[in-house]
Amino acid sequence: MDMKNTFNGLVKSASDAVSLAASAVVSTADSSCTVAKNAAEKASQSAMAIGKSAGEAICTSADSTFNFMETASNVVSEAAEKSYTSIKVTASKVGQSAVAASKSTGESIAVATDSAGKFIGKVSVLVGDLNDDGKVDYQDAKICRIKSKRSGGCHCG
Repeated sequence: MDMKNTFNGLVKSASDAVSLAASAVVSTADSSCTVAKNAAEKASQSAMAIGKSAGEAICTSADSTFNFMETASNVVSEAAEKSYTSIKVTASKVGQSAVAASKSTGESIAVATDSAGKFIGKVSVLVGDLNDDGKVDYQDAKICRIKSKRSGGCHCG
């Protein structure tokens, strides 16, 4: 019986060894699952932190872009307002200059017309004053009519 006991002991020892190995595998698998679970949680937390940082960076960038655009818009509006004011002032000055030039031209035409009228009046007196009394009057018309009858047409002067 010794052999039977020995064989049973060997089987029992082998069974214990397999059981111990299986326990080690289960323990190792549990440890591996725990490590994998912890790693997955840390990766998830890192991904969330990266996402949060990226979101904050995008928000900050959007705020900066908005502030820049608002400032640029204000600068453009101020420049446009100054340009409009400058153009308005310049247009007003041009209008005033045109009015002054028109007035000056009108005055020049009036002076020229007056001078021409006086000149024509003097020439008329020189041509029409047939009796040399310094004026053109009824007596000059009579003289012209007489001369006209004699010569067959009016050649007064």
